[in-house]
Amino acid sequence: MVNTMHRIIFILVAYAAVSFLSPAYAVSYYISNSIGDDSFDGLSQDVTGTTSGPKKTVSAAINLLNLAEPGDQILFKKGDTWMQSIEIKEEVVGLPGNPIIMGAYGSGALPKFDIIGDGAKALAIHGRQITPPQHLKILDLHFTSSGGENNRPSVGMRIFLGTNSMPHHISLSGVTIENMQGGIINYSDFLTIENSIIQDNGPGSSNPNAHGIFISSVNGFTLKNSYIKSNGVADSNFSHQVYLAGSRNTLIENSFFEGGSDGIKIRAGSNITIRNNIISDPTWTGVTMGGQGLPSDAGLDRVIIEGNTISNTAAAIAINDQSGASTTGSSNIIIRNNNFSHPIPAPFSSWPGFLIVTPSPARNISILSNIFWDIGSSPAILVTNKSFSNSEIKHNLLHRTNSINPLLRIDSGAINNAVLDYNKYLCEACNIITVIGGSSYTDLSSFKARYTSKEANGISGNPANLDGTGINIDFINFKFNQ
Repeated sequence: MVNTMHRIIFILVAYAAVSFLSPAYAVSYYISNSIGDDSFDGLSQDVTGTTSGPKKTVSAAINLLNLAEPGDQILFKKGDTWMQSIEIKEEVVGLPGNPIIMGAYGSGALPKFDIIGDGAKALAIHGRQITPPQHLKILDLHFTSSGGENNRPSVGMRIFLGTNSMPHHISLSGVTIENMQGGIINYSDFLTIENSIIQDNGPGSSNPNAHGIFISSVNGFTLKNSYIKSNGVADSNFSHQVYLAGSRNTLIENSFFEGGSDGIKIRAGSNITIRNNIISDPTWTGVTMGGQGLPSDAGLDRVIIEGNTISNTAAAIAINDQSGASTTGSSNIIIRNNNFSHPIPAPFSSWPGFLIVTPSPARNISILSNIFWDIGSSPAILVTNKSFSNSEIKHNLLHRTNSINPLLRIDSGAINNAVLDYNKYLCEACNIITVIGGSSYTDLSSFKARYTSKEANGISGNPANLDGTGINIDFINFKFNQ
């Protein structure tokens, strides 16, 4: 009898706990500019009677959002268009695993928000002094502008800092942001963007140095399975497809970057992974990264760049100071299993290599198992850093079909400090390796004779006759073991 009573009490307590933590029910509200009316209750997709049917305006949707409980949905009708921005200022608070959702219903084109006006914002989420918006999911919405160059929102989406706190755990999925002066500006922790399109944003009078996505001083940013195209200014050093500034715990994966000035710029930060992306046709650089000297010295630490394809750019990857002269610089950078190909002429003379490590402080740099294919007139790897301490260049394939430049150009200090081995050099009558402050070597045997601890297992050959050199490689399935 006692055990039975204990069991009953346990069940009642567990039920009460679940009931307290979970909402009694979740409500879906519907918004339609074509058939809705703000006098309706918003609880039905269709108009039935004089009071039941979708709301009409964005203002009504925001009012419902401000009152929403975890699990509630505010849904806009597909095929409809609104000309009003969405601005979230109140305590819109979902729960982990039970977010508030702002999304779409019906069939047809995504709900469209066509915003006109210089300085406006298509979607704004404000921080709050006490309880900021959090655990909010935005799904399947289209933000655009039909205004002219200087008559468009300054940014498609902006998440603002609060007085004492900031929004967090905001996610976008299936969202398109295009034709704004800038794409996204974010100051919130744990922002996720997936399955989305950020394209053709910038610049304009309110945002001359626009970015596709700007992330500043946050913990936790994820971008995946998205299309990032032609954002910012193609020939500007101040405009980028994705700009990470002083952020940590970042993941960018399985996305396609096309055009723009840089694919990804990283200015200081830590614990960043860039994985399995395609970066094509940026004017300057696929990925540029490093520490900063201004406004305060900060370093870049623990970065992994792996499995990416970067092509048709002046430089695939550059490790260099991003602002001022950093004394901290870059450390613990791993660049592995990437495919780099088809460089274009550099827009300025200081970018004379396809993977570049500049004199900025750099240590613990690993360049492993990458393919450098059809590298035109610049070196495949250029290391002008004189220390390059605790670093390694191993298991890479470096290929070109002309003799204009060496495949590897490296400072004499760096070559003494770094591990260099198991690389494959393929070019016809070119200098395979040039040591800055030293000599150039047209064959690997003479280089090995001078630097006896380097490239003990490296090989070289003519790319026109691979089999004849003893280098038999399936370039389709190529992957060196580390």
